[in-house]
Amino acid sequence: MLAELAKRGIEWVQIDEPALVLELPQAWLDAYKPAYDALQGQVKLLLTTYFEGVTPNLDTITALPVQGLHVDLVHGKDDVAELPQASAF
Repeated sequence: MLAELAKRGIEWVQIDEPALVLELPQAWLDAYKPAYDALQGQVKLLLTTYFEGVTPNLDTITALPVQGLHVDLVHGKDDVAELPQASAF
């Protein structure tokens, strides 16, 4: 699907990942990187989270091959201090 979108001139695709604000089993967190590796290259990816902060899963998030990150700073106020430390963004 991403290849088809790229052929049609779409540059960015937003992927919503509200689960990344939850406390997840390590096996689930480990599954994100290979999944996103398979998605990269066709279009730029914008990872979007909401309803809570991402700080507990920031290591997983910054390891993903995405070009943008959208976070909920209303509910994730602590992310303001942590995100500048994340060199990927």
